[in-house]
Amino acid sequence: MPYVLCFVVVLAFHAAAYLFNTYYDFRSGADRVGDADDRGLVDGTVAPTTVLRSACALLALGVATASYLAAH
Repeated sequence: MPYVLCFVVVLAFHAAAYLFNTYYDFRSGADRVGDADDRGLVDGTVAPTTVLRSACALLALGVATASYLAAH
């Protein structure tokens, strides 16, 4: 069971970091229509608030799971 929870922690932190990077690249203008690899925000198929909220939720999941593992 601890191995599965460790996997959840790593996956949640990695996904959160990716989404934060995507959000702030879009917000700062680094991702533009002509040269963006991640098309969701640039093309308008995903709202920026959705990406930010998802990143925060994944970060919270990672912190909560890591805290549980540290306590046990």
